[in-house]
Amino acid sequence: MKIIYLISSLKNCGPVNVLYSMIDNEKNDCTILTLKPEAEGSRIDDFKKRNIKVLCMGNGLKGIHRIVRYVGACEGVEIIHSHGIVPDLINNILKKNYAHSISSFVTTLHNNPIESYPLEYGRFKGKMIALAHIRIVKALKRIACSKTIQNFYSEKLRMKSYCVPNGVSYSEELLEKNKELYVYLGDLNERKNVGFILEAFKTPELRNKELWIIGDGPTYHKLEKNYNKYENIDFKGRTENPSEFYQKASFYVSASYSEGMPMACLEALSYGNKLILSNIPAHKEVGLNNSEVAEFFELNNLGNFIQIIQSSSINNSNPNYIKEFTKEFFDINNVKLNYRNLYKTF
Repeated sequence: MKIIYLISSLKNCGPVNVLYSMIDNEKNDCTILTLKPEAEGSRIDDFKKRNIKVLCMGNGLKGIHRIVRYVGACEGVEIIHSHGIVPDLINNILKKNYAHSISSFVTTLHNNPIESYPLEYGRFKGKMIALAHIRIVKALKRIACSKTIQNFYSEKLRMKSYCVPNGVSYSEELLEKNKELYVYLGDLNERKNVGFILEAFKTPELRNKELWIIGDGPTYHKLEKNYNKYENIDFKGRTENPSEFYQKASFYVSASYSEGMPMACLEALSYGNKLILSNIPAHKEVGLNNSEVAEFFELNNLGNFIQIIQSSSINNSNPNYIKEFTKEFFDINNVKLNYRNLYKTF
């Protein structure tokens, strides 16, 4: 099967990691078309190591024209699969031009746009972007990255979608862990609510616990300025090798307001890290109601968060059990198989 994937860039982030996990280049002829030159933090080399063709077509109208011409010149393309609002828009344009020769135009739904975009772009602008994105994906076949997102589209928008939950590969060997080390790894922005976590770890109750913040983003400098003075809090910046942090830590924390199916949580589980998460639906879906794997606190309830960290159940976490849980429920090979089977039905 010949498949073309559309994505803005291969910057190391959730949607790119989902794309990496879904591509089955052993069974399919896969090409990725990007819209931006790759910058620091790109995963392009990871894709090329798997012999996946990656072409940067450029952005703006010229980039769109190049993509339309490129797809038109390709013979035997069966599926165009896009990730993100601009690639989804281009996928709509391709559908209008090539619906007679290409069988399926597909998108992966990575987020709840009504919740996510206002937190990232501001209330008014974010709402407009959300409404635009919802309208764009109506014309495409939709695959949700979690049951949470699938339920949002079906219950709130009356839009049918398929579901292939995200998955991860896992470490074959776990190293000795620091029982007092907690990590957050990901973007630092309003949606991720990292300031809440930092407020908790500056309190006297948690001064004996160590918190590492790995990542960057719009709120990085403000948060570093306000919290780097505390000896138990360490800002590590963006990393090309997250595994070294997951291997050392015992716990992963997230206070996010909204998620699709958070890849950082799945990656943390694959290294045996117990999760301490805000009680939003996507987080609960990752934990599967298993208290040995994840504990949940009421969103923005500082006392509840501190209480859970201090609890005996947290201190008795079992990394090997957590890793085996990840293998059973979130194996990357199942993601590839599920996409392969789903593509055959289109």
